[in-house]
Amino acid sequence: MAHARAALPHVVARQGYILTIASLAAALHPPMLAHYAATKAGVEAFSDSLRAEVAHTGTRVGVAYFSFIDTDMTRDGLESPAAHLLRDAAPGPFSKTAPLSAAGKAIERGVTRRADKVWAPRWVLPVTWLRGIIQPLQQRGNRKLVAEAVKLAEAEAAAEAARQVAISGRSAQS
Repeated sequence: MAHARAALPHVVARQGYILTIASLAAALHPPMLAHYAATKAGVEAFSDSLRAEVAHTGTRVGVAYFSFIDTDMTRDGLESPAAHLLRDAAPGPFSKTAPLSAAGKAIERGVTRRADKVWAPRWVLPVTWLRGIIQPLQQRGNRKLVAEAVKLAEAEAAAEAARQVAISGRSAQS
């Protein structure tokens, strides 16, 4: 967002377009990703506010919403047992990963149209419209599953902490 602010005078001078990358997590706040959802919701709010601030200049601002896109970050993030548990239980498209090319095509389409919203895969846009309905249903329906995922994540974190202590203990003895 600092980059958008820094570039803003140049973009406004050319009546250009800024596209920020949020996520579907900006609209639906998945369990185990509170920090990620909060930052992506911030990107969305920043972009919505900036769009209103610069509209009178002819400058456009868009926000991109992507579901799981096949990237290294996504693959790494979905490796944990807790992530597997939650993802395997997710209905229909929520459990799938879209190819990186889907995001690339959406960005190209959005930039060409100077769109307010950019999304991939196709089903993401209607989900953003229904966020006020889907979010509460998701929270109510997943309580036991989320509790189990939290226990798995805590156990994994404790095991990693113990491993780090063992490594640092060996280093201190050397």
